Amino acid sequence: MVFSAGSSWGEAFLWRFDATVGGEPKRLELASQGAWSPAVSRKGNRLAFSRFMSDADVWRLQAGGKPEPLLVSSMLDQNAQFSPDGRRIAFESGRGLDGIGIWLSNGDRPGLVQLPKGPERHP
Repeated sequence: MVFSAGSSWGEAFLWRFDATVGGEPKRLELASQGAWSPAVSRKGNRLAFSRFMSDADVWRLQAGGKPEPLLVSSMLDQNAQFSPDGRRIAFESGRGLDGIGIWLSNGDRPGLVQLPKGPERHP
């Protein structure tokens, strides 16, 4: 039996329990965090599941205006910081498809550049 459990969709993991043997359920690490709604094929050699993923974007707010999207992608975009002169914005993003990287944007218009990665890893 495969099931999902967690305090919320974003915190859920898939678990496997062998009802014929008993014992404790084992977490299926291959699905990672946010996995839920599993379906196992009759032969037991295929697994389908849904995954809850957060898609944060960077928004801007001009004085007296309304919030509007600024840096938007289908991947995580967060933790924006203005350059000292306010003309550029550095932010974290998963848009490079090789993990979280630091990107640089012109403040008012597109023109994105991914900064070279250092030896550090994002937690």
